Amino acid sequence: GFFTYTVSTITSFMVEGEIRNLIKGYRVTKEISKMHDHIIICGLGRNGRQAAIELMAEKAPFIGLEMHQEVIDQFLQDFPDALILKGDATDEDVLRQANIHVAKGAICALADDAANVFVTLGIRQLNATLPIVARASNESTIKKLEIAGANKVILPNVLGGRQMAKVLTKPALMDFVDLVTGRGQFHLNLEMIDCT
Repeated sequence: GFFTYTVSTITSFMVEGEIRNLIKGYRVTKEISKMHDHIIICGLGRNGRQAAIELMAEKAPFIGLEMHQEVIDQFLQDFPDALILKGDATDEDVLRQANIHVAKGAICALADDAANVFVTLGIRQLNATLPIVARASNESTIKKLEIAGANKVILPNVLGGRQMAKVLTKPALMDFVDLVTGRGQFHLNLEMIDCT
């Protein structure tokens, strides 16, 4: 009796967990299929995570693409309402599932420069006018990403180093930048208005 009870409890727990995951996956897929004018973040590592946090602060809709389940689990633990699509961003079918054709922009934040070049090429093939911001580790990759179709290439290490130096050499300027970007103590935010 005890053995049967234990087996049935474990089985029901596994089945309920699987059913819960299926329902959640269906909900996410349904919400993603309705999205448009959103930003797609390819890779939710350190840089992709920070981009997502910034987009959430701006209340800008986004879809995260990530292939590693542990990264997805960690992200959803911190931000349970985020829309994350599990898959390889270099796969054009995954980009299509993320509604690349009606997106507002894309961020290529994978850790590998070659993967970012490949993703940029794939995005550009599927949506010729989509603004793409790509991350690079090496300055030698900038030109490759631009040729692949990236509109802007960011080198986080260079950017971080410059900002640290400017904090010491031009602290008033950095305080002003923090103020107008909403990171200052007064939480002001400079906005762009399209007058066309």
